[in-house]
Amino acid sequence: NNKIEDNINFSTDMSAYQKQLVENKSLFYVQYGISKNFMLLDNDQDYYSEKAAVTGFEVGFGVKTRLGQDLSRLYWNSSLNGSFQNFRINNNKTLADVNNEAVLVDVGFPVKKSSFSISEIRLENYLEYDFSKIKTDEFGNTLVKSRQSLYAGLGGFIGWAALTKNLQYEIDGEKYKESIQSRYNSNAFTYGVGGYVGYRGVNLKATYNLNQVFKNSFADQNVLTVSLILNLL
Repeated sequence: NNKIEDNINFSTDMSAYQKQLVENKSLFYVQYGISKNFMLLDNDQDYYSEKAAVTGFEVGFGVKTRLGQDLSRLYWNSSLNGSFQNFRINNNKTLADVNNEAVLVDVGFPVKKSSFSISEIRLENYLEYDFSKIKTDEFGNTLVKSRQSLYAGLGGFIGWAALTKNLQYEIDGEKYKESIQSRYNSNAFTYGVGGYVGYRGVNLKATYNLNQVFKNSFADQNVLTVSLILNLL
């Protein structure tokens, strides 16, 4: 009876131990990132400055779910992110809406800084493949844990964006700052494609807005964003 009881206890303890070796099918995480944003135009004019190393940031949360059996390397990664992107305008110009067209016009006096920013909320979805090698413990039990080394994902996003125009200038020794939120003929609905490559808790992500920033403008304009993301599982 003692042997049977010991076997039952050992079997129960081992079963509980083995369950701990398998990562939950779905994992909640939060993420923080800094980004470099590029305004891509269909002509070669130098309208925007891209000298700053960091021109935006993003924060969000999501759920990563394993697809299939315990040893599957495929995951569905879905997240909700808020981001801020800033674009500095060259040549003493500012953004304006003229006859339902987004244009860049001369300010009329020297400005210290002219820019506009885009605040965006995105729902992102990616299919992720984990390249982590399968490991075992000293008893030969398989360890199932994702993002232990290299992984990559491909997918896309939809979102909603708001635009704000910013001006900094000085007149007669007095410094002024203006911040005006308006549509400026911009598209509120955004969508695009993206992908990322990561190692453990850090990944490098790139997204491209398929929608043009403005409905009607002097040039077709789309945003390319490259972000360095820290994930906390």
